[in-house]
Amino acid sequence: MKLRRLLPLLLALLPAALSASPIILTPPEDSRLAGRIHFTREPGGGTGSMKLVDLRFPQREMRVGPTERSGTGLALLLGFRMTDQARAALEAGARAELVVHVRSSAMGGSPSPLKVALLDSGAPDSDDSFSWFGAWNNGNAFTLLGELDADPDLGPHAFDATAAIAGARRTSPLRPVVFFAVYGPFDDLVDMNRGRHVIFEASGDKMPRLVITPQR
Repeated sequence: MKLRRLLPLLLALLPAALSASPIILTPPEDSRLAGRIHFTREPGGGTGSMKLVDLRFPQREMRVGPTERSGTGLALLLGFRMTDQARAALEAGARAELVVHVRSSAMGGSPSPLKVALLDSGAPDSDDSFSWFGAWNNGNAFTLLGELDADPDLGPHAFDATAAIAGARRTSPLRPVVFFAVYGPFDDLVDMNRGRHVIFEASGDKMPRLVITPQR
């Protein structure tokens, strides 16, 4: 087939090919919507369960596990701003996966497998709403996505979030944020477990991400 006949066909196929490309969302940088947090109760534990965000993205690494203070743990809080493109893809049946990269483990890893969960959806994106506290303390859309081994393999680990997002409150331009968390059980937060951490990548192309793959 001559090039002048082939070119229109290729141009016609291009939009479909582009629309099938994964949409990759990463946590906002230098924002309290995402980072490493200190917590004293698991998600949904009520006011005071989450204490503070002490490290914001990007960082070289972020540790999850017990702290040196009994009853306090380190967790990842992952807020993603859903775009119009991402919303449209999900409404059309796209698959959503939360991907985190394990960098290493310390002292044999976490005392127990880590939990990976959707916390909230359709949350506001403004500093005066303190939505990051509401996501953890209230866990309005809490859905467990799976677990990560206590001493996991290095590299990427993916968790299917499609059904969890579909069953949660829809996002909108005014309430665009979806929150996830990676954390250890409260029972692990005792002195004897201090320093037992799973260490995650927290910068560059190994930043935690929400990958939305449209149907082909």
